Amino acid sequence: MEDIARECGVSKMTISRVLNGKKNGVSDSKRDEILAVADRMKYRTNRLAKSFFSNRSGFIGLALPFEGLLGSYYFARLVSGIQDALKDSEWELALFDTLSESFDDGQKLASLYLEKRVDGLIAIAPHYDDKFVESITEEEIPILVAGEPALDDAVLTVNLDDEAGIEILFDHLRKKGHKDIGFISGPDNVLSAQTREAAYRMLMSRHRLLVKNEWIIKAAYSREEARNKSLKFLTRKELPTAMIAANDSMALGFLDAAIIRGIKVPDAISIVGFDDLQESASSYPKLTTVHQPIRRLGCEATRTLINWINNGQRPEPLPGIPAKLVIRQSVRDLS
Repeated sequence: MEDIARECGVSKMTISRVLNGKKNGVSDSKRDEILAVADRMKYRTNRLAKSFFSNRSGFIGLALPFEGLLGSYYFARLVSGIQDALKDSEWELALFDTLSESFDDGQKLASLYLEKRVDGLIAIAPHYDDKFVESITEEEIPILVAGEPALDDAVLTVNLDDEAGIEILFDHLRKKGHKDIGFISGPDNVLSAQTREAAYRMLMSRHRLLVKNEWIIKAAYSREEARNKSLKFLTRKELPTAMIAANDSMALGFLDAAIIRGIKVPDAISIVGFDDLQESASSYPKLTTVHQPIRRLGCEATRTLINWINNGQRPEPLPGIPAKLVIRQSVRDLS
């Protein structure tokens, strides 16, 4: 910076202002000259020095269980949204596995912030038995949960409106004449799975329809396990006319099982999902589902966290992102 200042005939402070994107007090022609000289001299920001000066690390942390999520379509879309929000900012993304021994509890993840290794954290897919979100919240660390309901009122979330999404699917089935409706639920310790199953039970009760426990399939949020559980389920003598799955992967697993059992969808039984994964538009039959704007979710979560870091104040609770029904061919009209 001193070399650039000497060649351009200005102070080092002026060089600092220009290289940090500040426009006050410097003419456009002088700014262009400074940037050209900096480029010719191959000037690069020293991230370590900058972090000492600004008291910031320059990193946003993304904390998630790698197993089951890393490399998935959901993860890819979410990270795309995060990168959309980061591309014009001073931050870069750092990943942390909440299942690893290094970051498997709140105190270890909190150390990332307290040691200035990250300036804030986005948590993905926390479980009810995870303690790290609660521990970090107690430390007043900027953290929000993306893609899941709130653990409690103290935790800031950016999420799809899960209850509204299930209600949209339920109303669609009812308009098509379905009354005997089953449910494919996710793991008990996953927040969205519990919220979506609770919404299904509430809607069945509101419409005075009987919830039969034998018509509820419990599976992991995975196509393979849903397929295996559905293979057994589809041997029952009495089946519902329609099933709601808590996510698309499980709905696709149900479709796999129906093909293996020789049961036609939607002629013999209808199925709807939740997420609108890429595969859902090419399955046989194509899956009716609720669209979850995953990329938008990642972008809004990141922008909210950056505003929190910049303003030093926790944002107000955010409304759920509206759900949208995507109608395809997996539901039979009984009306």
